[in-house]
Amino acid sequence: MKLLIVHNSYQQPGGEDVAFAQECQLLKSHGHKVLTYQRSNREIEAMTRLERLALTKNIVWGENSRRYIRELLRSERPDLVHVHNTFMMVSPSVYQACQEMRVPVIQTLHNFRLLCPAFSLFRDGHVCEECPTSGLAFCEAWLLSQLARDDGERRTDASSSPRVADLEQLGRHLCRA
Repeated sequence: MKLLIVHNSYQQPGGEDVAFAQECQLLKSHGHKVLTYQRSNREIEAMTRLERLALTKNIVWGENSRRYIRELLRSERPDLVHVHNTFMMVSPSVYQACQEMRVPVIQTLHNFRLLCPAFSLFRDGHVCEECPTSGLAFCEAWLLSQLARDDGERRTDASSSPRVADLEQLGRHLCRA
């Protein structure tokens, strides 16, 4: 069987990267032909500010990734595509390329990123299912309000910046919407 395995690695290596590498190795050891399309969020380090700004659109829909995957599918004709992670450099546009070329896709979810902006379905010390049941805006508003919260503690994250001072107000607004 010929497979295309798609993976976008984060800036810090983790379990998803190990799973991707081990899957490729295992499939090859059992006689399968394995093709890979791999990108890394480390690519961001070499981008200009303008390119980083444009990246926000590509996270949702990267036309360049769709075209590249479509051409790879056309030239290599794999039997199956296995996607591990598309965030940030690959984008979900690869699924359309697979659909256009009529190649079946398997998606491994290593975290809850598709369902929860916090990636964990866990909030305030308990399991949280607000996003899957009430929509992503609920959690996004909560995350923004947490970043902007001023509880007197010294923060080392983005919330120490005066540019996020109005995020709590935005979070309250999104909760009402």
